[in-house]
Amino acid sequence: EAKALIEKAGATGASVELLSYSQAEPALGGMAQILQSSFQEIGINANISEMSEAAFVARFRKSNFDITTHVYVRAGRSPSAILLSAVPFRSKNNVAGVDSQSYRDDVAFVTTHGDGAETEAAWKRIDEFLLSENWVLPVSTLPVQWASSPELKDVRFNLDGMPIFETASFNQ
Repeated sequence: EAKALIEKAGATGASVELLSYSQAEPALGGMAQILQSSFQEIGINANISEMSEAAFVARFRKSNFDITTHVYVRAGRSPSAILLSAVPFRSKNNVAGVDSQSYRDDVAFVTTHGDGAETEAAWKRIDEFLLSENWVLPVSTLPVQWASSPELKDVRFNLDGMPIFETASFNQ
């Protein structure tokens, strides 16, 4: 279906730049290659631009890209955490320049209210808005593997879900 849409739009053979920064995030290099191959299958030439993390962040924050690889780890903490912190999903100053008062209102609501019918309705509107605007398209997940022991105590986690062992100890 994607190939047919590309053909119908007269975009077969078009070229796009695909940003990656695999030196900082090794999985992104592999993801970029998979995306490049998938785009090729539907008639789009995706040229990978491998960048330093600093160069990538500078372009990403200025919305100076066609397509990019990126990872979001905060989504595993709370569904609303990604809406507040991940640059593409923020309700103000997101990388796509998407500006919607109703989206901002709904994000504010779900990030400040607990479960309930109103919160559920706001989440539904957020889902519908993200699907209709379609400025971010997640294509894969990057599962985090953990090892633990019942003897390990007092491990804390940062907003990215990464463990902080500063106060951790083993009960032996």
